[in-house]
Amino acid sequence: MEGSKARSRARVVYVIYCVGFMDLFGASMVMPILPRFIRNLGANPTETGLILSLYGAIQIFSGPVMGRVSDRFGRRAALLISYLFPAIGYLLSGVSGSLLLLTLSRILPGLTKHGLSTSKAYLTDV
Repeated sequence: MEGSKARSRARVVYVIYCVGFMDLFGASMVMPILPRFIRNLGANPTETGLILSLYGAIQIFSGPVMGRVSDRFGRRAALLISYLFPAIGYLLSGVSGSLLLLTLSRILPGLTKHGLSTSKAYLTDV
């Protein structure tokens, strides 16, 4: 019985690390090309900077909210939100043809992309 629990914990840790790696790898692929994509949509350098910084500014305020979501609904639900909604936002970023849609697509990951902190909390609980 004890060996089964240890294998289950090891599997959870492995999945959390793999998903976290893919999340960071995907973000590191998007970030270098995003400024050029914004500029190709017609933004000036100031607008480009504002759209890029919108994500971080929103994360400052949404972190405590996601922490409360994690405490109230559980770590698994918070992890699902933290990885699913940013993926939708990145998909919208990829298909956006206007600055407005691109800006809106950056808001969704800014609100919900707290997978690393939620993963750390989940690993602490396991």
